[in-house]
Amino acid sequence: MNIVACLVLASAPLASPARAEETKGAWEAGFLFGNTFYTNEQRLANADQYGLRFGWYWKPSYEWEFQIRSVSAANLQNEESTLIGSPIVFFANPDRTFTSTSYAVRFLINPRNVKRRLKPYAVFGYSLLTYSPDPKLQHQDNGETRGRPIVIGGGIRMRLMPHMAFRGEVTTEYEPVKIYHNESLNVGLTWVWGGGGGAGGSADSDGDGILDLRDRCPDTPKGARVNNIGCPSDTDQDGVLDGIDQCPDTPRGWPVDEAGCPLDTDKDLVPDGMDKCPDTPKGAIVNEQGCPTDSDGDGIPDGIDKCPDTPSKAIVDPIDSPTAGCPHDSDNDGVFDGVDTCPLTPVGATVDEKGCPHDSDGDKVLDGIDQCPDTPKGQKIDKEGCPRVRLDKPEPQVLQNVKFVDAINLWPGTDAWMQLLVDALNYWSDVNIEIGVYTDNKGSAAAKRQLSQRRAEVIREWLVQHGIDKSRISIKGYGATNFIADNDTEEGREKNNRVEVKRISGDLRRHPRPLPEETPAPTPPAPPGPAPEAAPAPGQPALAPAPEQPTPAPAPEPAPTPAPPEPGPAPAPPEPAPSPVPPAPGI
Repeated sequence: MNIVACLVLASAPLASPARAEETKGAWEAGFLFGNTFYTNEQRLANADQYGLRFGWYWKPSYEWEFQIRSVSAANLQNEESTLIGSPIVFFANPDRTFTSTSYAVRFLINPRNVKRRLKPYAVFGYSLLTYSPDPKLQHQDNGETRGRPIVIGGGIRMRLMPHMAFRGEVTTEYEPVKIYHNESLNVGLTWVWGGGGGAGGSADSDGDGILDLRDRCPDTPKGARVNNIGCPSDTDQDGVLDGIDQCPDTPRGWPVDEAGCPLDTDKDLVPDGMDKCPDTPKGAIVNEQGCPTDSDGDGIPDGIDKCPDTPSKAIVDPIDSPTAGCPHDSDNDGVFDGVDTCPLTPVGATVDEKGCPHDSDGDKVLDGIDQCPDTPKGQKIDKEGCPRVRLDKPEPQVLQNVKFVDAINLWPGTDAWMQLLVDALNYWSDVNIEIGVYTDNKGSAAAKRQLSQRRAEVIREWLVQHGIDKSRISIKGYGATNFIADNDTEEGREKNNRVEVKRISGDLRRHPRPLPEETPAPTPPAPPGPAPEAAPAPGQPALAPAPEQPTPAPAPEPAPTPAPPEPGPAPAPPEPAPSPVPPAPGI
C-alpha cells in the first residue's frame, strides 16, 4: 500500500485544470496486480499476478487497450494436469511450478455517466496465453502450454485526480478449443493524458462554455445547449439535444431523424409517430391516419390504382403491374373476370350483367353470333343460326340434292331438301325469290330450255303445295347455260343439272311472330246430384218418379283467339342423307 500511496502523490504535479481523462484521442497507461484462479483441468494453485496496461481512447466511451499480465510460481497440484504430457512428470518432481504470461488486445466500453468520478466499464478481448514450467521439461513431456482464450469481463474506474484513476477488474479467459477458463481479479492505477487539446490545452474540452473542472457532462455534442453544470437538455425527449434539435416540439414518443425532426418512412406526409400504416406504398393516397384509401375495394390503393372505379369482385392486375388495379376480361364480353360467371363466352356473343350469353330462339347459336336470332324452334339452321338456304345473301344458291327423274319428276328424298327452302321462305316472310333451273348441254338448246322451264314449274307447284304464296315465286328455265362443271364427264353434267334460288325483292327484317304456346282449358267441376225425394205420408199413394232429365253439358270454354294465320313451317324431318341421284336424263 505504501507503493500505491507514493504513486498517487507522485502524480499530483500532473494535475491541471485541463482534464484530458476519457476524451477522444487520450492515452492511458497503468499497472495492475491481483490474483489468478486456474481451471481444474490445469491443476495449478491460485497465484498472484501483476502486469501493465496501455490504452487509447477512440471515443470518450470506447478505448482500445493492450495488456501484458504475468503469474509466476504457480504450483502444480497433481498428475492430471493438462500442462504435462504424462503423470510421470509430476511424480518425478511434485514441486514443479509454472509461470503463465498473457498478451491481450482488449476493447473497453465506458458508458456515459454524469457521475463520472465512478464509472463501470465492460471488457472484451483476445489474448495469447503461454505456460512455462520450472524446472523446464523435455519437449515431449510438455502438455498444452499455449492457448488463445477470449477475454470477457468488467470493472470500475474511480477518478482520484484529474489525470489519475483507480481501476478494479474481474475477467474470464475462456479457451474455446482446449476448453478451459481462468478467472482474474486485479486492481491498479492508471494515468490519462492528451486528447481534446492535451494537457495544458483548452479548459473546455467539449466547447459548451462550461470549464472542464465544473463540467459534469464533458462530452456534450457541439451545438447543444447546456445548463450551469455543462449538461444538455432535451425538451421534447426525442433523443436529440436542444440546440441541435431542428424540431424541438416533436410530440413525445415519435421517431425522429438525426436533426430531431419526425420520420416519415413511407413518404406519405404523415409522420411515423401517428402513421397507423407506416409501410404505405409510394404514391398511394392516404387518410389522416396515414392509411391508404381504396375507393373501389379492389385491394389496390388509390393513387396507384390505374382503374379506380373497378366494379366490386372484379379481378385486377397486381400493385407492381404497369396497369395496377385494372380488371381483366378474358373473353372480351364487357363483363370483368371475377364478376363474369361465364368467363369462356365465345367472341361476339351478347351477354347479361353476369357475363352469361343469351340464346333467344333456343337454336344453340348464341345471340350476338346468331345472325337470325328469332328462327322458329326446331328449324334446321346453319352455324350462323339462320335457315340453311340463305335468302339474306344476294348471290344465287344451288339447292343441294334437288334432282329429277323421268325428266320432270322430283327424285324421291328431295322433299327433305326442298323443306329447307320452305323454312327459309317462312322465316324471311316478305322475300320474293326466283327459281332458276339449269341443264347440261346434252341435247338441243331449245329442248333444254323447255325442260328447265317445266322443272321450274314443278318446283313452284311443290312450294305452293307446302304453304308458300305463289306470288312470291318467280321461275325461269335457263336451260343449257352458265355451266359450272365440265359437260364431258358424268360428274360434271350432274353438277350442271341444278336448281338455283335467289332473292329478288322483299324486306329481310320481316319475320313471322312466334305462335303462343297453347295452355289446356281447365276441367269444369262436376254438376251436383239430384236431392233425395221426401217419403209419402201414411195412407197416401207414392208418387211416380219424375222422368229423368238429362244433365246439361257445361258450356265449353272459349278457345284462345288464334294468331293471324301465318304460313308455318312444316315439321322438320330428320337430317336427310343425300340419296343416290341418277344422272339427269338427256333430252
